[in-house]
Amino acid sequence: MGKGIITSYGHDPLGEYAFRISTFNSQLLSDDVRQLLSGQVVNAEDGVLELTTAPAPSSLHRLSVRRPNEPYVVDIFLRPVEPRDNVSKLDGRSSTPSPDQWGPIPNAHIAQWELFNCVIHSVKSRDN
Repeated sequence: MGKGIITSYGHDPLGEYAFRISTFNSQLLSDDVRQLLSGQVVNAEDGVLELTTAPAPSSLHRLSVRRPNEPYVVDIFLRPVEPRDNVSKLDGRSSTPSPDQWGPIPNAHIAQWELFNCVIHSVKSRDN
């Protein structure tokens, strides 16, 4: 289980984004995002749960979480932890180069993703 996950304000992301996560209109998608933000491993599989990354402005990465039959896609904007972030409980692993270190970890037909040592800047939804 990944450690060292905080928001840009130094808070627990599950607490800071709890209301936003509850508005996704999909229990499965909400659960997937909660698992990621808590450092749990999430298993992605084409056509079931799809996770992709792309560069975003200001040295951030966009991690998109998508379930094909759900109304929304969730975009998590994040970056690796830096010394200035003053995180008390870091994971022993390095999150750089990111986003490669967060996933996917190949495992047969399933790609495993796990967040650790990262700063969450925002969690947003958009139409699927």
